[in-house]
Amino acid sequence: MQMVVLSPAFSEAPHSSLAYMLSKISGRLGTPDDGFFVRNELDFDGVVGALERANAPVLVAGTAFAFVHFFDRCAAEDKRFAPPRGSRVIETGGFKGKSREVSRDELYAWFTQFLGVPRDMCASEYGMCELGSQWYDANLADCLGGCTPRRNLKVGPPWTRMLVVDPVSAAPVPDGEPGLLQVFDLTNRGSVAAILTGDLARRIPYGFELLGRAPGEPPKGCSAAIDAVLSGRDD
Repeated sequence: MQMVVLSPAFSEAPHSSLAYMLSKISGRLGTPDDGFFVRNELDFDGVVGALERANAPVLVAGTAFAFVHFFDRCAAEDKRFAPPRGSRVIETGGFKGKSREVSRDELYAWFTQFLGVPRDMCASEYGMCELGSQWYDANLADCLGGCTPRRNLKVGPPWTRMLVVDPVSAAPVPDGEPGLLQVFDLTNRGSVAAILTGDLARRIPYGFELLGRAPGEPPKGCSAAIDAVLSGRDD
């Protein structure tokens, strides 16, 4: 499937784990028409051209705030797209940027409004440079498998586990209650297998729901970094 990526390629951002992951996926599963459309700025015309030329389903991937900048430009230029049926969106990186904050519901409405991709064909990826594995919203696989889409449920591969723990005692909290997300990843053979994040979550059947950063925790993630680049900020 052709990938339209709102992120730098790994060759442009050799210290970015996200750029590494997306470049690896493109190299193994993409097509010769794949494109990475963020360098020191957003290549808006490049994204528009790729989407308008698509004659088969495409995967549009990027950080939340790369999409925000793209949609701001789409709104200013009255651009809308209608990609082939089966196209999908994967976003990552968080909703708090250097320039402003957007809600998840707002961003996902824009995926349909501007990109023409139905809500249940849009999903979020959760990962970090400290881990080798990622977690994805279940609704996309559910939708493709003919099941009832489970939105906002993050599921991971079978070699991972997770706990939601009390921020003070670090003891596991009952299912459904909020706490800090702790993850275990057996692909971390060269570092540590368990990481206590600064993210709030609640455990639900088959996975967890991500609730955002814990109070007092600084914003973290590739979305804020991309927002800073595209906003012309260096802080």
